[in-house]
Amino acid sequence: MPALATSFDVIAVDLPGHGQTPWVEGTPMDPSSLAAYVLETLEACGVERTHLLGNSLGGWVALEMAAASPDRISSVTALAPAGMRDQPLTRIRLAFKLNRYLSVAARPVLPLMLSNTWLRGIGFARNSPVWRTWSIETCREAAEAMADARGYEAALAATIGRVASSSAAIPASIPVSIVFGDTDRILPPHTSQSRRYLPAHGRWLDWERCGHAPQLDHPERVVALVRDVVIDRRSKGPDR
Repeated sequence: MPALATSFDVIAVDLPGHGQTPWVEGTPMDPSSLAAYVLETLEACGVERTHLLGNSLGGWVALEMAAASPDRISSVTALAPAGMRDQPLTRIRLAFKLNRYLSVAARPVLPLMLSNTWLRGIGFARNSPVWRTWSIETCREAAEAMADARGYEAALAATIGRVASSSAAIPASIPVSIVFGDTDRILPPHTSQSRRYLPAHGRWLDWERCGHAPQLDHPERVVALVRDVVIDRRSKGPDR
């Protein structure tokens, strides 16, 4: 975010039940509803049009936003977006919930645990092939964010029976870039990286030595990608 903020106005959005956004039991948490919430937030902030950058569920939400309100979206960069499955989920596996359980249970002793490389690996090795390059502060913030995400399981449950099929409706006027890491164990290629949902004009990028969070594994590369997309968009006209 600091690197992007040197060139752009950056708005970091907390979805319902995540970060500092309140959680109300029964709030619709499917990707389409979340897209509507973010669009409402942008409207409240006075933002008429924006470039979108999202990871995992956030990537799926960004694609939904572009499909639902193309007149308000300038581009989409989706990092390891969820929803790219040939067949929708029929149930949520324990593996998807494990990091949440670990973060909640270990929160009182996080400073002690994260100071130990082996214990950090328990929480983060599954997410990234280069997790050892992450700072302890980054790991702490990630663990605390997961522990505080009271809407996390509801959001997971709301993905059952759904796929990112609406992304095919994103018009060619909106550049779409989808990035997946070559060692994404959360959304692996054989189950969760179907190109059938890539718009005809979109581009699909496979990054080496990259896990489920490209923005943590290769932050400079993500910033460069966003800048290239925005500069290319602006070069095509004053309204872009």
